[in-house]
Amino acid sequence: MYRLLLSICAILQFLANVHAQPGVASPEIVSDQTRIALSAVLPEESDALPESARPILLNRLRQLANMGGFAGNAILPQFILAANPVVVDKKIAAAAPPKIWVELELSLYIADYHSKTVFVSTAVSLRGIGATDAEAFSDAFKNFQPGKKELKEFTRKGREQIVAYYNGQCDLILGRIQMLTNTEQADAALDMLLRIPDVSKSCFDAAIAKSEAVYLAAAEQQCNKLVQSARAAWVNAPNRAGADKAAFYLGGIPTRATCHGEADALLGEIKSKMKETESWEREQYKDSISLQKQLIAALRDIGVAYGSGQPDTQINVRGWLW
Repeated sequence: MYRLLLSICAILQFLANVHAQPGVASPEIVSDQTRIALSAVLPEESDALPESARPILLNRLRQLANMGGFAGNAILPQFILAANPVVVDKKIAAAAPPKIWVELELSLYIADYHSKTVFVSTAVSLRGIGATDAEAFSDAFKNFQPGKKELKEFTRKGREQIVAYYNGQCDLILGRIQMLTNTEQADAALDMLLRIPDVSKSCFDAAIAKSEAVYLAAAEQQCNKLVQSARAAWVNAPNRAGADKAAFYLGGIPTRATCHGEADALLGEIKSKMKETESWEREQYKDSISLQKQLIAALRDIGVAYGSGQPDTQINVRGWLW
């Protein structure tokens, strides 16, 4: 029970520590765990997007998202930054050897993948030149400048619209979380809870209030997987580091969980093989920062376990963005 209470306190402390001021949090003070995750999306096939040029455009999109205060790709994408390049003009420039000149219109969208809601959109003109089509398109994408004023305004508006989404839809989101928790789908509920960023104060506060119950319900429903994770951690590293990781997984299992007996047996095995057991137990929770990182890892493991079993984790925007 002591380990369980520490786990509960850690999740509440973590959520409270990352809580920002009301309104939109400044990009300089928002951590990677709490920033809104914005996943970059490109067309699967496009005449204006040769395979060799894709990494260049993806990198520019990620720079744009990062400069706008967004985090990187999510485990289960919700908010996306999509870009669709279209050829406006293409010419053979008189040169020796001849050069290919292209003009592109790059349409940009910040959208909600689940609700198919487009928050903001804009378009950027790009030009490039090269000896081949691929070189010309690559040159055009290299000319995409994420730091431009109009693009900063684009991402700022996107953040504002996402905040408005959480402010306006929070009750529905929390209601869905509660329904999932009550119907033995707490792993999915936990996934939804972890997606709520701290940019909306009222919604984030409500998420904090639900975090303990949802986490414990998810831990109960993922009981066997947590034991397996603990066993794997100990087998792969039968030392202090492995024991710490295994003990943390086991410590998140409620005392009335169906597999608690198996968890206690594994913890007893670890204790029997550890030297200076009392010292080890005292050191487990000495570093609160380390504990928070372990908690995040444990929560993410539950989320990954949920997400890996879902049939549709591909981001397909054909038919509603282009």
